[in-house]
Amino acid sequence: MTIGLASVAVSTASIVATRNFKRLLGYASINHAGVIAIGLGLGSSAGYGVLLYVLSNAFIKAILFLTAGKIEAYYGTKDTKQIAGLIKDLPYSGLFLMVGTFALLGFPPFGSFLGELLILSALVTSGQMFVFAAFCMLITMSFVATGRTIFPMIWGEPKQDRTWPAQSALGALHKLIFLGALLVLGIYIPPQINSLMTRVAHSLGGT
Repeated sequence: MTIGLASVAVSTASIVATRNFKRLLGYASINHAGVIAIGLGLGSSAGYGVLLYVLSNAFIKAILFLTAGKIEAYYGTKDTKQIAGLIKDLPYSGLFLMVGTFALLGFPPFGSFLGELLILSALVTSGQMFVFAAFCMLITMSFVATGRTIFPMIWGEPKQDRTWPAQSALGALHKLIFLGALLVLGIYIPPQINSLMTRVAHSLGGT
């Protein structure tokens, strides 16, 4: 649990400082690894939440890193200050970056929200109030820093007029599949998948 909290702290400081959007996603991965470590440190009470959080973040990272590669290919830079107006320049990429960032930050109705909520609940019920308070403070800082960096890229005014070819909806199909799986984990998990996840969580010491 200590290693997890330290990972969240280091990644939060890095997220605040960086201007490279691909590094920001990398630091967010460290942040999430820290959350998972905290959940594993709690043991039985957080097993299902940890599993849900792991699965959700796999889909989130797939969406965001694929989108980040497309953005870098078009703009030729990773500097967040040089990118603005994505929703106008690259509508599909801007939309996926926006939705992926909301999921990354733990907004409902995504599975990451429910997984994080279960881990936080386990912290409270196990009496780990110091870890709970530190966790909430660090997550809030990373939340604000990520939004401050990413959202101007999406909704800001474009730096210059561009004549790129229109994006194809077919090229976004794989990311739509990942997004659908992410929503399933947050809204309605089919009984067969839920049963499998429960058995896996039990094997981790969960209830």
